[in-house]
Amino acid sequence: KVAVVGGRLTARGTGVTDVLAIVGLDTARATVTVEQRLARFVLTPEAVTLASLGEQVVINAVGVDNSGAPVPGVTPFWESGDASIARVDDTGRVTAIGSGVTTVYAFKGPVRTGAVVQVAQRAARVVLPDVAPPIRSLNDTLRLTATAYDASGAVVNDPARILWTSLQPGIASVDRGLVRGLAIGTAFIVATLDGAADTVAVEVRNDPSTIVVTPADATLTFVGQTAQLHATVRN
Repeated sequence: KVAVVGGRLTARGTGVTDVLAIVGLDTARATVTVEQRLARFVLTPEAVTLASLGEQVVINAVGVDNSGAPVPGVTPFWESGDASIARVDDTGRVTAIGSGVTTVYAFKGPVRTGAVVQVAQRAARVVLPDVAPPIRSLNDTLRLTATAYDASGAVVNDPARILWTSLQPGIASVDRGLVRGLAIGTAFIVATLDGAADTVAVEVRNDPSTIVVTPADATLTFVGQTAQLHATVRN
């Protein structure tokens, strides 16, 4: 329980023991109690990042005294600083609930130690429409929507981070999902997030919308007389 050197006691383990001082035939006895007191918990890991909703990690807690020696038989209680971000059960198992940063605590009486938990969804899959409607006139626009999913299948609701690219920028440009037709042809539009991507083809046409004939009317006054009409096609 204790080591004794020149009257100096060093605690080695929890319990009660007697220390004897012997001089000649005289003996003196002292009873020494070693009773460890919990100072803090050592948490492993101390910080963790979860990349998808529903992802789990177990945080291990070991109670230690002021010297860092383990205190046996200590089982902590657990709580989350923000259960809307991460929940923790009574075994230290943490589950990601929503994006953000919180602290998960192991505690026993007044002793309380926290581990930082960050939930930062990463896209595992990006989905664009299988077929995009055509752009029927030059300079017209088409709005595309991309949906990203993390590894657990939960939607990654962060559209501002989606990178949009046109593989044929001379045919169609794209800005935050808004595609603008620039020339007749087909452009492939790519939406990318966290390395996951999807592509959709957008056809740019210049369909006629109206035909204008000038002059709008003509009168011929004798057989064989001619008149020239002009037709203008507009998109």
